[in-house]
Amino acid sequence: MPVLFMLASESPHDTHMVPKILKELKRRKIIRTGDKLLFYRCYYSYYNYKIALKMYKVIPLILVKGELNMKKLNSIFSYPLDYFLNKKDTTKLKREYKTLVNELMSHLSNRKVIKYQRSYIEYYFKFIKEGLGFKHLHKYTDSMHKTTSLIVLLSGIIIHYCVDTKEDFQKLSEIKYF
Repeated sequence: MPVLFMLASESPHDTHMVPKILKELKRRKIIRTGDKLLFYRCYYSYYNYKIALKMYKVIPLILVKGELNMKKLNSIFSYPLDYFLNKKDTTKLKREYKTLVNELMSHLSNRKVIKYQRSYIEYYFKFIKEGLGFKHLHKYTDSMHKTTSLIVLLSGIIIHYCVDTKEDFQKLSEIKYF
């Protein structure tokens, strides 16, 4: 189930939306330290991994179509400088950060689990586009805000009450109502 729905009027590139999404989730107290967030592949950026871990202390799981350069990804994770300002908590903060990085790397190395979870996102978009007849989901006009909001709300209600298993979700996404 999606945890946040944001409408952007300026049609930004998806990779630039992750800091805004994380900020909003933190403001609403939806995410906590150590939470895992599964993002759709269009949010892929090394910068997004870095921001999620350093600023929000969450584990972003973004599975790309191709191979992920794990060596390059691991090289961008250095301890934030503000960890060294308070000498009392330095070792605790470093240990916490290292744990998050190690957990991210272990999840990204096990691609099968993430692929299985990501299929829920694929089914969700398929259900909205084909099942609810909303093929033009990515429109950025002011008149589309209400329609898009209602479609997402309706889809959330339908999924909440009709889906118990992945097979149910798959069947629901393959039904064409329109």
